[in-house]
Amino acid sequence: MTWTLASKIATKFLTSPRVKAILGSSVRHALTAEAGWLAAHGLLDPTKEETWVAAALLLLGWGWGLVEKAARES
Repeated sequence: MTWTLASKIATKFLTSPRVKAILGSSVRHALTAEAGWLAAHGLLDPTKEETWVAAALLLLGWGWGLVEKAARES
């Protein structure tokens, strides 16, 4: 399998509305669970919450941009 074929398959899969909904929901639940774990272990306190949220949004936006760019190129 070539990278081009893999890219086309991934793009088709990731642009499906159903897949977007499932992935979005899964990511949201994973972030919630991770935040709960961090808070339970004392790694997430109110003074650091904004930093964690900003970092998560930055990475999420970057990843989403890559997916959308791949969809436009195919």
